[in-house]
Amino acid sequence: SSQPSVSPGELSLPSIHPAKSELIVSVGDEIRLLCTDPGFVKWTFEILGQLSEKTNPEWITEKAEATNTGNYTCTNKGGLSSSIYVFVRDPEKLFLIDLPLYGKEENDTLVRCPLTDPEVTNYSLTGCEGKPLPKDLTFVADPKAGITIRNVKREYHRLCLHCSANQKGKSMLSKKFTLKVRAAIKAVPVVSVSKTSYLLREGEEFAVTCLIKDVSSSVDSMWIKENSQQSKAQTKKNSWHQGDFSYLRQERLTISSARVNDSGVFMCYANNTFGSANVTTTLEVV
Repeated sequence: SSQPSVSPGELSLPSIHPAKSELIVSVGDEIRLLCTDPGFVKWTFEILGQLSEKTNPEWITEKAEATNTGNYTCTNKGGLSSSIYVFVRDPEKLFLIDLPLYGKEENDTLVRCPLTDPEVTNYSLTGCEGKPLPKDLTFVADPKAGITIRNVKREYHRLCLHCSANQKGKSMLSKKFTLKVRAAIKAVPVVSVSKTSYLLREGEEFAVTCLIKDVSSSVDSMWIKENSQQSKAQTKKNSWHQGDFSYLRQERLTISSARVNDSGVFMCYANNTFGSANVTTTLEVV
């Protein structure tokens, strides 16, 4: 294709041959792309977040494979670029797959299963083993990227699904995806202590446990002695999951032999992306 005419001094977009936005080739065929630009810098190929570059104006792939499906972009010195999307049709491989599949609650997530053949029908999602998908699950399909699940819900955690499409009247399924949902943090952690006040004699052991509850293990927590330097306290953590969106952590604080100057207020503090919470216990050593 000819170079677009421009007034002197004005930068123009690189010109790609063949001059089309999409190209379909069959597996085993040659991909031959030519970029014409006086300031040619590079070709960039991208599929499923993987990038590769070539600095030759002619991009040649002698025997195309399904994995050569993707976006080919030519960039010039002015930082301007033109692109062509190439589909490599392979009867053995309709979907390119990128696992695993994570989704954040109340956000959209992309099931990465772009097509190698755009001329299929009913490109969508299907539940595994004939199970229906949740009734409220909605999605948007894009042959070049995959299928976006809208507004992920907590109930979709561990949902098993396939990308599916009809190719020449035949129903095709991708490998299976299992959706792992990360909970949205909508509240501060819940903190509690085993006892709120202690009266001890010198030399006795001080031991108090703080229990922190949250929807995920990303919660931070610690014991803090209020307005003083740290005493000879030791802390020990212990944590476990109680179901998918219930995480518990114990922070046990001990002073093996309490002294009078250990007296004071000890705070168990926890915070997540929503905010912080704390609870205190008072120690008096006599």
